[in-house]
Amino acid sequence: MGADLAHVPHGESPLFQVATGMIGELSGKSREHGHRLHLPFQCIAAPGVDMHELADTLNAYKLPGVRFQPVTYKPYYFGFEKTNVSGVQVFFTDPAHAPLTAINFYGLEALKRVAGRDIFQESVNASRGFAMFDKVNGTDATRKALQEGKPAAEIVASWKPSEDAFRRQREKYLLY
Repeated sequence: MGADLAHVPHGESPLFQVATGMIGELSGKSREHGHRLHLPFQCIAAPGVDMHELADTLNAYKLPGVRFQPVTYKPYYFGFEKTNVSGVQVFFTDPAHAPLTAINFYGLEALKRVAGRDIFQESVNASRGFAMFDKVNGTDATRKALQEGKPAAEIVASWKPSEDAFRRQREKYLLY
């Protein structure tokens, strides 16, 4: 597998990239998302995280089409090389109904609740910027809302009017 495809090993890889990629844009070395386990973008993990509590917290959100299972492993290269990390592995049960983008925000909220990890503050402390996170969100408003402690559910709910308008607008272009 070429270097360009190392993090896209199978047909479902883009789902995982959307579901956890934004967290990766923030975290740098502070959070691992499965690259070092040949599960790119399929994990939300870091040292010292209670994997069972994180899985329980994320599953308690009852997000459609997705489940979170406890996972622990020792990455074999890069950031946490030879360090045990634990967290969750993401499993799609019904990808068509899974709120892919929202999983990032519920993941950030759960990491903060379970492990006391404020990935935004860790990014500030490490002098990492937010440009790419804001770019993939299309705004800095989402980041600022998360930094202020606004619940993920409230942020996701705020998208509904625009999402509904988009769905109505696109209908005439759908072939089936």
